[in-house]
Amino acid sequence: MSVNMFIKFTDVLGFVIEKLVAIGTGLMLIVVSCNVFARYILKIGLTWAEEFSLLLFVWVVFLGSYLALRKKSHLALTFMIKKLSPRATLISKIIILSLVALFLLALLIGGIEFVSKVVGMNQKTPLLGISAAWAYASLPASAGLMLIDLVRVACLKDHILPLEEEQSIDFK
Repeated sequence: MSVNMFIKFTDVLGFVIEKLVAIGTGLMLIVVSCNVFARYILKIGLTWAEEFSLLLFVWVVFLGSYLALRKKSHLALTFMIKKLSPRATLISKIIILSLVALFLLALLIGGIEFVSKVVGMNQKTPLLGISAAWAYASLPASAGLMLIDLVRVACLKDHILPLEEEQSIDFK
């Protein structure tokens, strides 16, 4: 697979994940709203709604962390790196990418092992009765997506930190 094809693949992957996060967030909003309406207006509770919305929330958070990495939106203190020489900035980029990749690889491997144990124990969620591994699988899935994005960043010779432009918060 050429670098250009890989970049296009990651762009499509990012687009699909972004749409899935939007759908998951919308679905979570609908389920929680219906549960609040049912509980306080109709005086009945949707027993499955809390567990389902929690499952959606976990996936939205972990997939959202992948999107934040992709868009360089994670909280970062870059003032020291911006003061470095170009060579020192390149070295810091390599060190940062390596450390983040090692951390994500540990999350991926540990997450896969944990999900395998949960599947092996046949652990089910109390109300939905589905495998609890569905919730836990969000960790290795997001770690794998972030590792793929780190490869994209390395192919583009980019940085995972927003070094090019100043990011400021406008409180207007």
